[in-house]
Amino acid sequence: MLQKILLFCPDFMLNQLLKAKKTTIVLMYHSISKSTNFFAIDESCFVEQIKFLQENFEFIDVSDIVATDSLYRSEHLRIAVTFDDGYKDISITVKPFLSGRSIPFCVFITPSIIEKSHESYMNWEDIRKLSKDSKITIGSHSMTHIPLDAISESNSDLKYELAGSKSAIVETTGIDVRYFAYPYGYLNLIVSESVSHYYDAAFTSSDITQSTRYSIPRMSVDKECMNLKRFKIRLLLHKGIKKCY
Repeated sequence: MLQKILLFCPDFMLNQLLKAKKTTIVLMYHSISKSTNFFAIDESCFVEQIKFLQENFEFIDVSDIVATDSLYRSEHLRIAVTFDDGYKDISITVKPFLSGRSIPFCVFITPSIIEKSHESYMNWEDIRKLSKDSKITIGSHSMTHIPLDAISESNSDLKYELAGSKSAIVETTGIDVRYFAYPYGYLNLIVSESVSHYYDAAFTSSDITQSTRYSIPRMSVDKECMNLKRFKIRLLLHKGIKKCY
């Protein structure tokens, strides 16, 4: 109901409401392309969103979310940018655009997908090149992108998905992998506890009642908010992060 009401608000009012929002929002993108995939958005829409955010708010690195108490004393909205799955357009489209604007971002990759050398996804050489940029963070999105909440704690598959994916990225790139994103956003206490043994923090896309360091919420950016006004409304309605981790 509130979303429908906000659709009738003039842009200047939405902008003022957003500027009064004192929180941090982690954006979750997937592919920046003309793909029919629900989670893919056009490059023109992505550029418009980023330009709007940079003109009005502050971009931060994902590491800042767990690094400082001062983050949550900000007088304005802060934005962190993440990408799931490791689509090829990240190296072709996203990297040149965001790096050109000195905007940090994080890419969560799934090694088994990367190793298949599918044309829609980056390869290890692409990942290595990204990892050399100080403003780009590489994180794990599990080894095979399966729902982790369906795996029992005693199952060796859970360790394979968590530790195996981290090891694969470390061995190939030589970088430290500190962050994890749950496939499909699915998690439970067993999974988040297991993740804490291998990573410094973890991100989800699920609607979390009470977020923790290992269930940091993100806002999905998809075809439902390609229109800039709908994007602003989704930002406004998203709870964001209001506590220190």
